[in-house]
Parts: sequence; structure tokens; C-alpha cells
Amino acid sequence: MNQTASTPIYGRAKDVSAHFKISRSTLWRWIKEREGFPQPIHAGARVTLFDLNAITAYLIDQSASASTK
Repeated sequence: MNQTASTPIYGRAKDVSAHFKISRSTLWRWIKEREGFPQPIHAGARVTLFDLNAITAYLIDQSASASTK
């Protein structure tokens, strides 16, 4: 099966933090402080999931807009 950039790939906070090489507290701070940052999905009482593709797209967009300033 071929996945596109728009296909969500979900991960837990620990996995997402490891993927982007940031701490979990940094991930939660980005959610709280960065306007437009992809919000997590609450899949259960103790399960919060993050869309890796949405976060990647957000970071690329932020990098592109920062370089054009």
C-alpha cells in the first residue's frame, strides 16, 4: 500500500518526541504555544495520539516561512 503525505500516521507522545528528537515537554509546549500546531487526538481516557505527517508538514511550513522573512 502506498502512503501519501496526507495519510495520517499516528504515534504516542514518546514516539513522536523520539522521531523529532525533542523532549515530551517540548512537544506539549509546542501544542500550547505555537499557533496552528496540529492538535493531538484523544483516542481514549489515557491514550493521546499525534499525527506525524501533520506535524512534519507544520514544521516544514514554519521553516519555509522563516526563511522567506
